[in-house]
Amino acid sequence: MADDAQQRSAKRVRQPPGRSDFHTKKSVGNDNGYQINSCICKPYQKTRTVDRMIKLIALALTWSGMALMYLTSPNQRLRSVPLHRSHRWLAAGLLLPAAALWIWAEGIGAGISGWLACAMLSTLSLPVLALFARKGAAS
Repeated sequence: MADDAQQRSAKRVRQPPGRSDFHTKKSVGNDNGYQINSCICKPYQKTRTVDRMIKLIALALTWSGMALMYLTSPNQRLRSVPLHRSHRWLAAGLLLPAAALWIWAEGIGAGISGWLACAMLSTLSLPVLALFARKGAAS
């Protein structure tokens, strides 16, 4: 009697509304007649390693773009003379693909938020690094 109830509940797989066909479940039978749910993975599905690499590349692009923006500022303290203003175009050329990678990895809302947070933290960390670099050079 209990086996019949388990078998009926194992066969019935209900999809929650709004779930993409990326994660649809497929019932597969095994040796004892019960059905097991397995995930159907499409070939373009991102793996965790690729997703982490994309985020790391986006982080590096964002940080280097904001570093270039900081180094072109007349108020920067890491160099004695700031970089020429034309380097800001290179910084923009690094920041736009970084934003696209963040959006591709996380989705539109989380991607823009992650990109802006990363840009903000790198913008705040560069003057602090300059302060510690000047203190280290003075002592």
